[in-house]
Amino acid sequence: MQITTQGLIECGHRLRAIQTELAHSNAPQLAPLVDAIQNRENTVLRKVVERDQLRKTTLKPEDGQVERDEDEARERIKALDEEVKLVRTEIAELMQEVYAESVELQLAEG
Repeated sequence: MQITTQGLIECGHRLRAIQTELAHSNAPQLAPLVDAIQNRENTVLRKVVERDQLRKTTLKPEDGQVERDEDEARERIKALDEEVKLVRTEIAELMQEVYAESVELQLAEG
């Protein structure tokens, strides 16, 4: 978990650097798209962590843990999975926008 957290922090720093570079480049319109993608990725990460915690604590409780309502947990896990799918679709759409902007920039420069 610590390695993952460190990696995410490093990615966050690099992302901010990329956004700053884009904002001051000949393609400043890409900076808000990159920010939107990162926000959606953060949403996915939070939902996956919540889902996995539910799986761990509810469906496979360790000794001494209070067992939660499994049906309720399964419904929430299913809802989280659906939310993750939806957000990943949004990310794919934003990535297409980035690609289209990149092609336009290449054509304008070419």
